[in-house]
Formats: sequence, C-alpha cells, structure tokens
Amino acid sequence: LHVRSRRQRQMCIRDSAQGVQTAYFWGSTADMNGSMIKLPAGFKGEIKTDASEFRAVVIAGAVEYNSSEQDKAQNLSAGSYVESTGNFTHTIENTSDKTATIYIRTNSKYQVN
Repeated sequence: LHVRSRRQRQMCIRDSAQGVQTAYFWGSTADMNGSMIKLPAGFKGEIKTDASEFRAVVIAGAVEYNSSEQDKAQNLSAGSYVESTGNFTHTIENTSDKTATIYIRTNSKYQVN
C-alpha cells in the first residue's frame, strides 16, 4: 500500500473551478495517474491539458461535450469517454440538476476552469 500526502495528490490537479470537487487516486504526478472530478449541476467550463495521453470517462450523470474538433456539442452519458493528445481544451457543461462524475487517466497535469 502506497499512501500519498495531500500535497502530492494536489500536485496532479491544478486549481479547479468553484464547486468542482477533485480526488487523486493513483500514480505519480510525473507519470501516468488517475483522478476523479465531480462537476456540480449547472457547471459550464473547460478542462485544459497538455498531456501526451488524456482520457476522461463519464462515471455518473451526463455532460454536454464540445471541442475544436467537433461541429456541435455532444451528450456524454455514463460510460462515454473522450481522449486527447497534446495541448487540448475540452469544453464541458453539466446541464442536469445532478452532479456529474468523471474519471480521468492522464500522464500530466490538467486544469478545470
């Protein structure tokens, strides 16, 4: 069992938008790691990353997702995922009245704005 300090866990995730909850689960901030974010009802913002590997899976709830690679927003429900490489911005909106939970697996930091 490897326990990380609160400081080590926070290093993976830059400051998050108001109302967004984050939890660091495994890995190293210098290598592959896993975390979860909870987006409150009504959240509208972005997840920015420059990771060479970034994957996000909707665990609970649903979000409207958009990026520069899409013509229009797409609804992502539980089980849906997105991925990116390099400098990328994922636009996310929780239009429901419930919290949406997203699991993130990446090899670099990301920021929720």
